[in-house]
Amino acid sequence: MLATVLPYMLIPMNELIFEVAQEADGGYCAECLTESIVTEGNTWNQLQANVREAIRGYYFDQPDKRLLMFNFIAVLTQ
Repeated sequence: MLATVLPYMLIPMNELIFEVAQEADGGYCAECLTESIVTEGNTWNQLQANVREAIRGYYFDQPDKRLLMFNFIAVLTQ
């Protein structure tokens, strides 16, 4: 299961887009498409908390003015 991926040219510079994959064990892995940020979590809520923490760590030396919005888009296969 993968989140929808937008073409890089449509992503505003202040927006981070993560590709989220559900692992075979039921956990989730999130990889940012525009920065070197990767994290995982056993549940959707844990993944959200880990993404927030990873972003804070990546931008540790900059003011935190980011609005985080999480959208889970399931890709169904037949």
